[in-house]
Amino acid sequence: RLLRFPRPRCFSTFGLRNAEWNGQPISPIFDKLKPLGGGSVTVGISPLHPKLAEITISNPSSKNALSGKMMTEFLEVVQTLKTDNEFKETVAVCVKGEDGTGFCSGADLSVLKDSFTKEDGVLMCHFMQYTLYGLRNLPQVSVAAIERFAVGGGTELSLSCDFRVFSHNSWFHMVQTKMGLTTGWGGGSRLTKLVGRQKALALLPGGRRMTAEECLRNGIADKVCSEGESLSDG
Repeated sequence: RLLRFPRPRCFSTFGLRNAEWNGQPISPIFDKLKPLGGGSVTVGISPLHPKLAEITISNPSSKNALSGKMMTEFLEVVQTLKTDNEFKETVAVCVKGEDGTGFCSGADLSVLKDSFTKEDGVLMCHFMQYTLYGLRNLPQVSVAAIERFAVGGGTELSLSCDFRVFSHNSWFHMVQTKMGLTTGWGGGSRLTKLVGRQKALALLPGGRRMTAEECLRNGIADKVCSEGESLSDG
């Protein structure tokens, strides 16, 4: 059975006091995540075009995994894109890793494992579902620019975007099942909607690492940039 995403309460406001996902308040887990770890998630106008925004994920020492701090920043960035006048005229947003560091490898478990209970882990998944629902429903068209790799929750982040552009030598690895985990950020449901039930069933259980060309053949990638072609050209 597919996971059905409810519409979150109060998503369009910066105040999280009344925000909920699956009947759970967002603010307590936001407060717990905020001080955990380093790295950053930032947003700005692209130097390539004034109507293009860029979300940049930067945590190179952990392969751009999202620390608790970065998860809360991602939510703040999504809300900024929706409400801030600076981005009112933007028509598209590119989600990318800091130059040369890869796309994203999911949650930074090295930061979270010592601070989180099992219950906290469930709430963190709800928090990221809430955040990625917001990304998916931005007024701007969203594009994941996947350089080098997208792993675990990074694949789920990319699947929340409208389009995915891969560098020629990048790879895509939904490794969650090999770790005994589910796709807790909603990626399994989104993959099924994108490629169909049969393909999703073939791809998910084995957790096989896929090349960019395989992703293109299976409908995950919308474009693979040729060698020497930059993702910005794509």
